[in-house]
Amino acid sequence: MVFGALGQTPEQSAWISVVMLHIFSGVAGVGSVSHALVGRDVSASRAGLYLSGVCSAALLGFFYLGSYFDQNLKAAIAGAVAGAGLAIVFSLMAKRPMGVFIPAMGAIAAYGFSFLIWTAAIAHLSARQYIWGVCLGALSLVYVWFAICSLRAVGHGVSQLIGTSFRGANLTNAQFDQGNLKNTDFSKAIGR
Repeated sequence: MVFGALGQTPEQSAWISVVMLHIFSGVAGVGSVSHALVGRDVSASRAGLYLSGVCSAALLGFFYLGSYFDQNLKAAIAGAVAGAGLAIVFSLMAKRPMGVFIPAMGAIAAYGFSFLIWTAAIAHLSARQYIWGVCLGALSLVYVWFAICSLRAVGHGVSQLIGTSFRGANLTNAQFDQGNLKNTDFSKAIGR
């Protein structure tokens, strides 16, 4: 998607696609890093994760449906709406958002946005527009950091996949003297 956006100008019909790519990938990257930096149990973190998932799904729907219908803008917009709608429905049905997949999509979106902005920074620096070039270059580096933080969240999510859940269990007489309780969920468990 990024390579297709390079060199597009506002006068061309594909410019709306470039704008959508910037918006969806930029917002998905911010949502993903907010989840990575704030923590799992804070509502702002969950909101960032949902935002990242919805924008990533909208971006995928926009690209794939638009490509399938030979770069038809109406089909691409319908794909974005369908992708975002499916992400919202899925997140409402799931008890919690997918702790590995959505941060991974956010990391990819953040890196894609970083690459896109970096190419714009290089173009501005080549045209001797140094202020724009330096500002866009700095923004690109910020988004590289966003991608790295999101990838750390992916690693944390993978490490949390392996474990035991005693959620809501009655553990009144249970003994865990020699047990390795790493990644164990005791939320709402009954016992001492």
